[in-house]
Amino acid sequence: MTTIVLWVEDLPLASNFYCNLLAADAVDVSNEFVRVTSAQNEVLLHAVPEKYRVGLPDVARAREEAVIKPVFSIDSIDLARQAVAENGGVVYGVDKENRYGSTTYCDGFDPEGNVFQLAQR
Repeated sequence: MTTIVLWVEDLPLASNFYCNLLAADAVDVSNEFVRVTSAQNEVLLHAVPEKYRVGLPDVARAREEAVIKPVFSIDSIDLARQAVAENGGVVYGVDKENRYGSTTYCDGFDPEGNVFQLAQR
């Protein structure tokens, strides 16, 4: 996969979040889209049209019922956990990490509740 598209209600918040999570840059910025890209990952953030917005929850909750969960390759789950906490999201604790082969995985969610998984090789 080269890019995942995520629908978001707060484009600046989501852009800041994913730039910090992925140690990435925001490029191709408009009122509707922001492409967040790094050497390992690319996320195209797409603003939910105004008429379909439901508002952000007071406290972010994971949207566990989502039918998709992007997996982002990162250098350090510990560093990502800190960056996520500083930007309104959650990466679950070490007790929720799983290992498969040479990769450690851990789930989390962004400030809007979108679930993702981090993969540290």
